[in-house]
Amino acid sequence: MNAPFTKVGGLDNTWVQGRRATRFFINDNLAWSHGAHELRFGTNTRIFRLNDHDFGEGSVPTVTYTTLPQYIYGVASTAAKTFPTSANEPFSFLNLDLYAQDTWRVTKKLTWTFGITSLLRIADFSTRS
Repeated sequence: MNAPFTKVGGLDNTWVQGRRATRFFINDNLAWSHGAHELRFGTNTRIFRLNDHDFGEGSVPTVTYTTLPQYIYGVASTAAKTFPTSANEPFSFLNLDLYAQDTWRVTKKLTWTFGITSLLRIADFSTRS
């Protein structure tokens, strides 16, 4: 009999897992009135640091049986085990927003507001070996 059977083991995520999340927020705004203009400047900075704690995927071996007698007697055709690079995988995000705005009172009945915003998104700036 040469019928392939399902792999046993492998993607076992039943180990203890956890995540430590650290968040930093820096917000600052400045408003300045000069004549008919009201100028506003500001920043909004967010830093997220995530550390995943687990054994990693692939810590349990993947065993392949190709025949029924191999499965019954526990003699595998192949057995493969992978190891995670680290039990702690740090990952960091940086979001930086900058803006400048002017509200100009052109006349008593007309006010014109215009501005510019710049966004910077860095998905991962962590240091990994």
